[in-house]
Amino acid sequence: MRGLIPENILEDVLSRVDIVEVISGYMPLKRAGRNFKANCPFHHEKTPSFMVSPDRQIYHCFGCGESGNAFKFLMRHERMEFPEAVQMLARKAGVVLPELNSTDTKTADLITQLHKINEAAALFFENQLNTSSGQRAKDYLLKRGITKETIKLFQLGFAPDNWDALINHLRAKNFSLGLLEKAGLIVAKDGGGYYDRFRNRIIFPILDIKSRPVGFGARVMDDSLPKYINSPETPVYVKGRNLYGLNLSKDSIRDSDEAIIVEGYLDFIMPYQHGLTNIVASQGTALTVEQARLLKRYTQSIVMVYDADNAGELAALRSLDIFVEEEMNVRVVSLPKGFDPDLYVRKQGIDALKEKVKQALGLFDYKLTILKSRYNVKDIEDKAKVAASLLSTINKIKNAVLKSEYVKRLSQELDIREDALWQEVKKIKEEKPYPEFNGVRDGKKVLNIHPTEKLLIK
Repeated sequence: MRGLIPENILEDVLSRVDIVEVISGYMPLKRAGRNFKANCPFHHEKTPSFMVSPDRQIYHCFGCGESGNAFKFLMRHERMEFPEAVQMLARKAGVVLPELNSTDTKTADLITQLHKINEAAALFFENQLNTSSGQRAKDYLLKRGITKETIKLFQLGFAPDNWDALINHLRAKNFSLGLLEKAGLIVAKDGGGYYDRFRNRIIFPILDIKSRPVGFGARVMDDSLPKYINSPETPVYVKGRNLYGLNLSKDSIRDSDEAIIVEGYLDFIMPYQHGLTNIVASQGTALTVEQARLLKRYTQSIVMVYDADNAGELAALRSLDIFVEEEMNVRVVSLPKGFDPDLYVRKQGIDALKEKVKQALGLFDYKLTILKSRYNVKDIEDKAKVAASLLSTINKIKNAVLKSEYVKRLSQELDIREDALWQEVKKIKEEKPYPEFNGVRDGKKVLNIHPTEKLLIK
């Protein structure tokens, strides 16, 4: 490995590894509240003052002052050079490192440029909302109950009904057409030339954990389709690696020790505006492993509030398995048919949604309720399907006591002998019941990476 290691690669590796797991491979750690503690490996002490924070993914010794991230720990503990530490953690995380040369500096420069372009585009859209052409969009937001303060907080904007408004604005700032295309802001015409991707739509900037714009969601103001257009994947934005609003809600999630997950931008904004701030949006129904692991840095407790339709129910069922495999506690809110979180808050009020969150069903009860609504458990074949589906989730539970209790519950609910259920558990293969999720392709688990906040190496 030679040359400069691009920042995005370092962030990719760090986002995959858990510093608690890394350090516990070298020394025993004991839980101390939200953190872990041990005797410092870098100086002699009798009382533990070495702390490891899973939330911030750093360690710090209050005795000698030694601190850093997973890279720094390996460098100090194993006497490694920085590239060696990166290689070791990359292997552990399953990240394939490219051969580093002068082109990697160009990659880092590209990412820097894309961030600048996205910042300029976000400011352009935000300013357009306050023009005469953006008045209709502003009126639309206000009519939906979104306040001016909320509009400003989330930097909501408007894309003019013009084929080249953004192109002309950014070209005047000396950004090349090639960079604008790589940022996903413009689209190439078949006959040559480019046009703006977003036109005559309300703009929702998508910010990363550092509050940098990395992509955009764009919504129509009528019933035309598609209702939403989103940024394509770029070197700085992959949908499944980002949770909308996490940059604002992470502290509230940590303090409340619970994260509420909704689907869309407005499903997030409306509850947040009314004080329910420990909330994030998955930007679609397909929750990913990376999104679950992002949340795991702040809490182990999840409440899902998806749309009350078949797609929402299916998404919740699939997400259950992801959270179970990540050893997180998950509950699910069932909204009345025809409601999403945004509409529910507008019609019923925030207190009603908070009460729904309190009444959220646990994974077993929710999945059983949904399956019973779709299958006739008095029919032998249907009963077997319900049992198989629940057992596929129960089998992923790592805690033996919980697994045993859930099998017992299932035996009682379906009137099936417990020993018969255990026989079925033993038959279950380590295959995903939902192959299109979790990045599983061709039998191999491929983890996407979300660049989370980089921890400086001192």
